[in-house]
Amino acid sequence: MTETQLLLWLISVVFGCLGAIMGYIITYSEYTRHFPDKRKVRKMAMQTAGVVFFLFAGLGAVLALILPQLMK
Repeated sequence: MTETQLLLWLISVVFGCLGAIMGYIITYSEYTRHFPDKRKVRKMAMQTAGVVFFLFAGLGAVLALILPQLMK
């Protein structure tokens, strides 16, 4: 793994964490209006946060592999 690939992946993980936090906050805020059970709301918000994180991290990993080859 080159330095550029590592940097791209690290950036995607950082933004993945930020996206996951924001996804959790938004989902929790909206679902508390529709579901009375807070335990279920927290679970669904965590699932959303996990999906957002893995989406960003996966996209970053793909870009980290493809982008350096395209820039040659």
